[in-house]
Amino acid sequence: VHKDDTNGSARVKNSIIANNAATDGANCRTIIQDSDGHNLASDDTCDFDASGDITNTNPLLGPLAPNGGSTLTHAPLPGSPAINAADNAACAAPPVSSVDQRGVARPQGVTCDIGAVEATINLSLGKSSTSQGGDPVRPTERITYTIVVTNTGSLTATSGLMSDTLPANTTFVPDSISLTPPDAGTLGTAPPVLASDLSLAPNQPVTATFAVTVNVPLADGTLITNTASLTSAESLSPVSDTITDIVRSAPSWLIRKRSQDANVGELIHVGSCRG
Repeated sequence: VHKDDTNGSARVKNSIIANNAATDGANCRTIIQDSDGHNLASDDTCDFDASGDITNTNPLLGPLAPNGGSTLTHAPLPGSPAINAADNAACAAPPVSSVDQRGVARPQGVTCDIGAVEATINLSLGKSSTSQGGDPVRPTERITYTIVVTNTGSLTATSGLMSDTLPANTTFVPDSISLTPPDAGTLGTAPPVLASDLSLAPNQPVTATFAVTVNVPLADGTLITNTASLTSAESLSPVSDTITDIVRSAPSWLIRKRSQDANVGELIHVGSCRG
């Protein structure tokens, strides 16, 4: 925003003006706004009619909060019309200089966002395993891995790559990779690529599963360690999670014990032990 003190006007670009607390509820009650484009207003009192301007629209901003940096800010919520709606040239030029109010690089997507805060992604990944015969895991049994990824940011993550290297001492089960929802990306055919070209919308979990069989023979106590990771075009640093299963190779025993009772005859006691 550039203020011209000689005539009381202000030139506005790539800015949000919303929810003004003036007594009459108008965002721009006393100042004539000269729009340089790509502004967002929650009403129509600011005379925003230049290229890229958006009026009478809820900006969908979060509360004033410590979103990073040295000042409190209003972060755009998922679905905010401010996301990817600003002018990149203005974002790159001084005084913006390709960072938002917090110092975060902009743009994060193809286009920078209107307002003081650039929407970002926030990826998380969790991993679990289920063995065919329950715990403990035995040689020849199947282990099914489940990986759940979530984006809790405001910006859709694109070109996501979910990777998982085949654990040592296991064999991949062909055609066992699945993706939910199936249209979230391109399904891989075998580890390490489980899925590529993933699109991770805010708060939309994506789940991948695949299965392996435990090789034989294996020493008792062998560890099967598996790590899954995720990157995207907006976040090249991977998020990951690791899970470890312990192989028990000791045999199972079935013990039968016979005893003679004077009153009821022979009794058979059956017990079992799984090593």
